[in-house]
Amino acid sequence: MNRNQLIVLAIAGVATIAMLLYPPYMMGLTGSHMGYYFALQLPVTVSTFGTVDAALLVLQVGVTWITAVGAILGLRSRDA
Repeated sequence: MNRNQLIVLAIAGVATIAMLLYPPYMMGLTGSHMGYYFALQLPVTVSTFGTVDAALLVLQVGVTWITAVGAILGLRSRDA
C-alpha cells in the first residue's frame, strides 16, 4: 500500500469509530428519527424508548467502506 491508500484507510477507520461512538437513535414505538447521541448516554427526552437505528448505522458504515475500497483501488490503478 502506498501513502495515499493508507491515508484513505485511516480516514475510513476514524469515521467508522465515530459512527459507532455516536450512533443514530430512533424512538422505539413510532420509529421516528431522534438524531445522534453518544453511545453510552441515551437521549434524554425519552431514554426508555430510544434504540439504536441499526439499519441506518449499517448503511452508513457500509457506504463508508465501499467508498474507501473504491478510493483505495482507484489510487492503486493510477500508480501502476
